[in-house]
Amino acid sequence: MPGSARAEGATAPENECVRCHLEQEEEDENLAKPPKEWRQSIHHENSIMCNDCHGGSPIGKDEEEAHDEEDAEFIGAPADDDIPGVCGECHIAVHENYMKSKHWLTKKEKRPVCTTCHGAHLIKEATLDLINEKTCSECHKYERSKRIKVAMTATEDKLLALENRIHLLKSEGMDVRSLDQTHFAQRNLFHRLSHILDLDEVIRIAETVGKDTELLSNKIGEQEGVLSRRRLAGGVLTAFLLLGALGMHFARKSLGE
Repeated sequence: MPGSARAEGATAPENECVRCHLEQEEEDENLAKPPKEWRQSIHHENSIMCNDCHGGSPIGKDEEEAHDEEDAEFIGAPADDDIPGVCGECHIAVHENYMKSKHWLTKKEKRPVCTTCHGAHLIKEATLDLINEKTCSECHKYERSKRIKVAMTATEDKLLALENRIHLLKSEGMDVRSLDQTHFAQRNLFHRLSHILDLDEVIRIAETVGKDTELLSNKIGEQEGVLSRRRLAGGVLTAFLLLGALGMHFARKSLGE
């Protein structure tokens, strides 16, 4: 499938898919709705384009060429059961867990897929807020989902606190690449839990990640100690220089008198 450049934190440029759909709003407002929602999504913020999910050619093609299934690999709107495969091209680990979950293995006629909880185009950043009574109770009782959310909340709070500490060290010029990589791995392992839908497994892995965050917290503490010593040394040096400058000032003044 054709892909577009992905730059973390970069806003996606507009392309022919967006332009063409928006131009048809007067004829069919439903055609303009997807790009409007996409503009407000986490996909847009991270340069995930229409063709990354739907295929097709978004550059310099007429409508027929852009939608060519063979040459442009256009798939259009995937069938419900094909959606996890499309999302799984980028979200590999999440897809693996989802395929083992009760959401996918349910015997109900219509199973929940990625877009059921995350939306199709107005996709928001994945947080524990997506586990909520309004969304979950559309298909089943909320109680078990609530227990999963509670089990994950304490660890989520720890990870957010560690992220803030790492960011502060980085802003002070400290080398935090190793800390960042460790935190990224822990966060990814943790965020995959919400797709397992196995309460016992969620609790087990949450406890494991919780212990790992303690080790990471200690490493961050070591770096914070280095920073504090640097600040202290800088303060002492500054005070020494100020005292020296004052001494020279008074010495010159005395000589002048």
